[in-house]
Order: sequence, then structure tokens, then C-alpha cells
Amino acid sequence: MTVRKRVLFLLLITAITLITIDVRGGTSGPIGAVRSSVREVISPLQRGISAVVSPVGSFVDGVTNASDLKRENQKLRKEITQVRTENKTLEAAANENQRLRKLLNLVDEIDVDSVTARIITGSPSNFETSIQVNRGSNSDVKVGDPVVDGDGLVGRVIEVSPNRATVLLIVDSTSGVGVRTSRSEVVGIAQGSSGSRFLSMQFVDPDADVKKGDTVVTSGLQDGLFPPNIPVATIRSVKKDSSGLSKNVQLDPIVDLDRLSVVSILKARR
Repeated sequence: MTVRKRVLFLLLITAITLITIDVRGGTSGPIGAVRSSVREVISPLQRGISAVVSPVGSFVDGVTNASDLKRENQKLRKEITQVRTENKTLEAAANENQRLRKLLNLVDEIDVDSVTARIITGSPSNFETSIQVNRGSNSDVKVGDPVVDGDGLVGRVIEVSPNRATVLLIVDSTSGVGVRTSRSEVVGIAQGSSGSRFLSMQFVDPDADVKKGDTVVTSGLQDGLFPPNIPVATIRSVKKDSSGLSKNVQLDPIVDLDRLSVVSILKARR
């Protein structure tokens, strides 16, 4: 018999003896004394076994718990990513819904026939002053049609194919829009400039009542090309021209031309 088997045999005999003593004996007398003696002998051995087994058990429990925590952590990360994605999708849908509502409200105020279109090119840069939309002659879009979004005037159609159209933005240097200030009814031409996102209001009388912050809208005086009262810009600055013959009026477009997504093409001259 090996040493290991002998030790196990002795432990088994000792355990049986202790059980018998616990059942039959009390806390006093010869049996109580024997039980106490046996406990004194076996206690160091029990402590030694416990000292060896306890760390191993703790290590196994720790590994198991760590694995469970890792799986739970991965699950939570996945759920968080999914929730964030859903939130972004809902936010984008809500923003587009708001833009569409504003667009419909503006078109209703203008009171002309129109067709809604989506931008199919990237956001224009300072060097790009035209965009393309997914409507064309098949949707009765024609060259010269004004284009708006929910905030105001975007530009006009300059080229048409069956299923798309090119829109020249109001900031292009070749773009000119008849405008007036909504507060004081001062008229002029909102002119784009090359490589800039600003406009200038041309042909403004030097004594005209124009102030920074005034809203500028279409005047409706260009042979009906642009319907009246479409918001175009706000006055950025007002300075006297060096010649003294007019005022130098700088404008900020009301529409954020770098974030266009949905527009309406107006059939104003039909």
C-alpha cells in the first residue's frame, strides 16, 4: 500500500471514529477525553488540508467568475453599441422629419407647385457652388426653377436630365437674386462671390435704412423667376462705400448650404 493510500485509510478510520464518539459520547468522562485527544491530533492535519485546498478553490472560483464577468461585459458592450446606433438613427430621422416639416411650411407659404428632391452629391465646399438632385425632366423640372429648403432660398436649376438636375447655389459669383429688406423695404441684388460663402447686397442707396441683423427676402421683381418673400439672408455688416454712391452691405445666407439633404424645386413660372 502506498503512503498516499495509507494516509487516506487513516483519515477514513479517524472520521468514522469521530462520528461514533460524537454520537455516543458526551462532553465528559473517558469518551469525552478520547474525543478531545483525537481532535487535538487531527486538528493540525485538518488545518493543513484546508490551507492547501482553500487557495485552490478560491483560484478556481476566481477563474470561473472572471470568465462570467468577461462574457457579461462583452454582452453589455454589445447592448450599449446597439442602443447608441438606434439613438443615432432615431436622431437622424427626427432631424430629417423636422427639416421636411419646415420645408412643407415654407412651400405652403409660397403657395406654388413644387417637387421634393434629395441631394445626390456630397456637401458643397467653398470651391463647389452647385449640387445635384434626384429629380429631372421626368418630374417636370425645368432650367430656371428656384430651389428652397425649409429655411429659405438655395439657388436655381441650371441643367436638367431625365432623372437629375444641377442647382446653382446663391453664393456662386454668377448668381444674382432680386431682394429687399423685410423691415424697411430697401431693394437690391444679392450677389454671390467666388470662393466665399457670403453674399453682398448690390445697388443699395447710401442713405438707405439697412442695419446689421435685418432679414433679406426675395423681392419678386425678376420677371417672376423667384417668388416674393422667400428668406435669403441676414445682413452681416453695413459700411459706406468709398465712392459714397452706395452702401457696402454683406450678407450671411439663411440656408446652411453645407448641410443640405432635402429641397423643394418650385414651379413658380408655370
